[in-house]
Amino acid sequence: MATVATDAEEVLERIEDAFFALDDEWQFTYLNARASELLEADRDAVVGTVVWDAFEAAVGTTFQREYERAMATQEPVSFEEYYPPLDSWFEVNAYPSETGLSVYFRDVTERIERERDLERYERIVETIHEGIYVVDEEGTFQMANDSYAEMVGYSEADLVGRDVSAVVDEETTATASALEAELRSGARSTASLEATLERADGETLDAVATFSLLPSGERVGVVRDITEQKARQRELDRTQELLEQAERIADVGGWELDAETTEVFWSDHLFDMLGFDREEEPSLEAALGVYHEDDRRLVEEAVNGALDSGDSFDIEARFVPDDGEVRWLHVQGVPVTDGGDVAKLRGTAQDITERKERERDLELYERVVGAVTDGVYAVDEDDRFIMVNDAFCELSGYDRGELLGQPVTVLKDEAVSSEAERLAEELVRGTREEATLELDLFTKSGEERPVEARLEPLAFEEGTGRCGVVRDITERKRFEERLVALHGVTTDLLRADSEEAVAEIATAAVRDVLDAPAAWYLDHDPEEDALIPRTIADDAELLDLDPPAVSLDRETPLGSAFAAGETRRLDDVRTAPRYDGLDRDADLRSAVFAPVGDRGALVAGSPAVGAFDASTRELIEIVSTTAAAAVHRIEREQTLRDQHERLTALNDLNSLVRNLVESIFGLSSRSEIEELVCDRLASSDSYAFAWIGTAEDDEVTVSAEAGVEGYLDDTTIWLDGGPTTEGPTAQAHLTGEMQVVQDVSADSRYDPWRDHAERLDYSASASIPIVDGGEFHGTLNVYSRRTNAFDDEEQAALERFGSIISYALQSVEQDRQLQRERNRLEFINRLLRHNLLNSLNVLEARLDQLDGRVDYEVASSLKTASERTREMIDFVETVQRVTDLVGRGEDRELRPRDIGSVIERRVVRAQRTHSEATYRLQSAPSVDVVADDLLGEVLDNVLLNAVQHNPSDDPAVWVDVTVDSDSVVVSVADNGPGIPDERRETVFDQTAKDFENPGTGFGLYLVKEVIDFYGGSIEVGESEHDGAVFRLRFDRA
Repeated sequence: MATVATDAEEVLERIEDAFFALDDEWQFTYLNARASELLEADRDAVVGTVVWDAFEAAVGTTFQREYERAMATQEPVSFEEYYPPLDSWFEVNAYPSETGLSVYFRDVTERIERERDLERYERIVETIHEGIYVVDEEGTFQMANDSYAEMVGYSEADLVGRDVSAVVDEETTATASALEAELRSGARSTASLEATLERADGETLDAVATFSLLPSGERVGVVRDITEQKARQRELDRTQELLEQAERIADVGGWELDAETTEVFWSDHLFDMLGFDREEEPSLEAALGVYHEDDRRLVEEAVNGALDSGDSFDIEARFVPDDGEVRWLHVQGVPVTDGGDVAKLRGTAQDITERKERERDLELYERVVGAVTDGVYAVDEDDRFIMVNDAFCELSGYDRGELLGQPVTVLKDEAVSSEAERLAEELVRGTREEATLELDLFTKSGEERPVEARLEPLAFEEGTGRCGVVRDITERKRFEERLVALHGVTTDLLRADSEEAVAEIATAAVRDVLDAPAAWYLDHDPEEDALIPRTIADDAELLDLDPPAVSLDRETPLGSAFAAGETRRLDDVRTAPRYDGLDRDADLRSAVFAPVGDRGALVAGSPAVGAFDASTRELIEIVSTTAAAAVHRIEREQTLRDQHERLTALNDLNSLVRNLVESIFGLSSRSEIEELVCDRLASSDSYAFAWIGTAEDDEVTVSAEAGVEGYLDDTTIWLDGGPTTEGPTAQAHLTGEMQVVQDVSADSRYDPWRDHAERLDYSASASIPIVDGGEFHGTLNVYSRRTNAFDDEEQAALERFGSIISYALQSVEQDRQLQRERNRLEFINRLLRHNLLNSLNVLEARLDQLDGRVDYEVASSLKTASERTREMIDFVETVQRVTDLVGRGEDRELRPRDIGSVIERRVVRAQRTHSEATYRLQSAPSVDVVADDLLGEVLDNVLLNAVQHNPSDDPAVWVDVTVDSDSVVVSVADNGPGIPDERRETVFDQTAKDFENPGTGFGLYLVKEVIDFYGGSIEVGESEHDGAVFRLRFDRA
C-alpha cells in the first residue's frame, strides 16, 4: 500500500493541475507542489489543518458552499470562483468520497480576464461611436461595425468584401500602405492617419483612423468622424488665438493645478511671462519657485487654502524671471469641484509690475502732496473742487468738506478763474510750456492773501479741468517790497563819497527799510584787531550804552562772522555761548551780524527773541554787501584819483622835461636855465612852487624861485648844524641824494617848517640834487599840495631831471670855454695867415728869382731851401684848414671828391717821402665820397703813420679800396708791430699825437675829427701781415 501511495503522489506531482485532498473532517491530507504554489501555502504546515482555518477568506463563499454540497450529495462539482486574497480566478473540480474530498483546480485568471476583455471589446465595438473595421493584406474589408457602416453610408454586408478604395482616395491608400509596411516591419506598433472618407452618397467627411496588425496579419482600425471636431478645432484655434492675443494684450497667463496629481498646466503666455521653457510643464515645486522668496509662503498658503476650503483666492506677489528683475503678479485661483471635493484649481496670473509702480508712485505722490507745505488742488471741467490737500485747507481757512464740490470762485474772482482756464487751454494746445499765475486768495476769514499758482491741465471725458500748486507769497511780496526799497538804498550807497556816508546810509536802511529797532556800523581796526563803533542808530536805546570796541575772537558770533565773511543770525543773544562782551542786561535779545567786507560789520538788533527771519537776514546781507562794495568803490576811486594825479604829475613832469631840454640848451647862462626850470615847474598843475638852492659859506641860498617869493627870507638853511640841517634841502646838499617828504604834517623833519608849510599850503616836498658826473650844482626843491605826491616813478623822473639840469649847466660852462678856445684859434689862424704865411710866400718868391742864377755848388742847397719852403707853405695852409674845421666846422661846405684819384696821388707822394718803404696800391676805383679839401691830408697822415711807427728793416704798406651801395672803405695795413688791444681805444685821443714834425701830418686825433665831420668813421685792428690796419669809412656822394 505504501508503494501505491507513493506512486499516486508521484502522479499527482507530475500533473499540471493543482490538487489537494481533504478528509471527512475537512483537514488537509495532501497538497501537490502546484497547489502549494497557487495557494501560496507551505504544504507541510498546512497538512493536518482544517481548510477553513487555513483559508478563512473562503468561509461563506462559493468554495465552501460547493465543497459542502459535493460531500453532502457525494456528487462531483465544478465551478469557477474568484479568491480575493490571491487576486486570482480558479477553475475547480471536486470529487467527494466517503473519506473525504479530492479537489483538482487550476488558475484561470488570464483566461477569465481575456474573456471579459473580449466581451467588453465586443460590447465596445458594437456600442462605440467610432467605426471599427478589419481589412486583409489585400485591402479588402473583412469586418465593419455598425458605426463604421453608418459613417460611410454603407451596410455592414455591403462593405465586407469591398476594397478600401471605395471609401478613400489613392493618396490615402498609398499612405496607409506605407504605414502598414512599417507595422509589419516592427518599426511601429500602431499608426494614425487623417483622411477624407467618401460616403456612398458622394458626400465626404473628415476622419482619423488608428490601426494596428492582428496576429492573423489583418489590419484592424478604429475610425473617428472628426468633421465636427475639425470645425470645433478651427473655432477652438480661433478662440485660442484670441485668448492668447488677449493674454498678451492684458499680460495675463492661465494656469491649472490638478489637486490629486499636483500636475501643473500653464498657458503659453504664462511661460513667456515667467521666462520658462515651453517644452514641458513645470512641477508644482518649480511653479512655486518662480515667486520671490519673501512672497513664496503667501502663494503656497493661498493654494493650499483653496484646495482645503474650496474658496477662491486673489493675491499679489513678486516673482523673479530669468533676467533677475523683480516683478509683480496678480494671481487669482478658482477651485473646480467634483462630487464636493476640489479636483482642480484654475486661475490667471497677470503682470502688474507697471501698475504696482504706478500705485507706488501714486502713493508717493499722495504722501508728498500730503506732506508739502504748498497747497495742492484739482478742479473738474465745471471748475469745482475735487481734491485739496491739508496745506490748501490751511491756506484758505476752509475744511476739506467745505471746499469739495464748491466752485473755485469761493476763493477767487471770475476774472482770475477765466485767466486760469485760458492758461490751461494754452497748455493743452501746446502754445505754452508752463503756466504761473499770481492772485489774491479769498480766505474764509475774509482776508485777501497773495498766492502764486502753478497750473497743469487735467483731462476728463467731457472736458478739461486743471490741477495746481498754490504757494503763499505774503513773505515773498514783503521781501520784494523791501528789495525794491533797497534799490534806492543801493543807489545811494554806490553814490556815497565817503565811508562815513556809507555807514549812515546803511544803518538808516536797516532801521527804516528793514524795520530793525536798532543798527550799528563798526569799523575794523587791523592794529587792534577789533571792531570800533562808527555809526549808531538806536533810538530805542536797546543797549543803553555806547557800544565798546569788540574784540575779533573767532569763537564769538561777531568775531566768527567777520573772520568767515558770513552773516550770522542769533535768535537770542543771551543763549550764545560767548556773546561779544556787550551788556547782557540790555534789552537786546536778537541780532544779525553782517560783515562789510574786510572793512567792518553791520549789526541789526531787536528786543524781541527771533525778530529776524531768513529773508530779513538776506536783506541785511544785501545792505552789508553793497556797503562793502561802496567802500571799496570809494577806495578804488580815491586810488584812481591819486593815480590820476600822479600820472598827471608824471606826464606834466615828462612834458616839462622835454620842453625844458629843448629850451635849456638854447640858453647861454646858468641864471637863465635856473629861472626857466622854476617857472615851468611852478606853472604846471602838479606843483605849487619850486626854487633852486646853492651852497655858500655853509648856508643854502636861493638862486632862482617861482610860484613863491622870498622862500628863505624868514628862515635860514644851515649845512653845518642846527635844526634846519636835518631838513630835506640840507640833507640833499650834504648827501647828494634826493630827499622826499610825502606828508609834511606828519614828518618830524618838517618840524621847523610846519607853520611855513601851512602858510604856503603844501603837503609834500622833494629836494633833488643837481648833479651829474660828480659835478654838484645845488638842489632843485619842488612842492606839491598832494599828500604822498612823489611815488617811485615821479621820484625817478625828478632825479633824471636833476641830472639834465646839471648837464645843461655844464654845457653852458663848456660852451663858454669852447668859445674862448675858438677865439684863441682864430687869433693863431690870423697870425699864421698874415705873418708867417706872407713871409713864406715872399721867401719862396725870392728863392724862385735865384733859380738859375747861383753857382753849381750852391744850386742843390737852393733847391732844398725851395722845397722846404714849399713844404712849410703847405703845412701852414693845412693848419689854416684844420683851425677852420675846429673853429668853424659847422660852416664848412662838403662836396663830392673822387677817392680813387686822391689815393693814387697820395700813395705816390708817400712813396717819394719814404723811399725806404714799399707801398702797394691794390685797388683805387673812381668813386665819389662826401669830403672836402682835407681829404688828402687825412690820407697822407694815415699813409705816413704806417711807416713812421714801423721799425721793420723792410717796411711795407698795403692800400685797398672796397665799395658798397652806401659807403667806401679805405684799408691801410702795414707789417709793423701792430697796436696792442689796450691802446686801440686811445690811439685817437687828442694827446696821442702832437705837431712834432711838420712832415708827419696833424695826428690821428685830427684825422678822426675830420672823418667824423664827414659823417664817416675810422677804426684800427690787426692786419693779416701781423701789423696794424686802419679802416676809413666814407659815405658815398
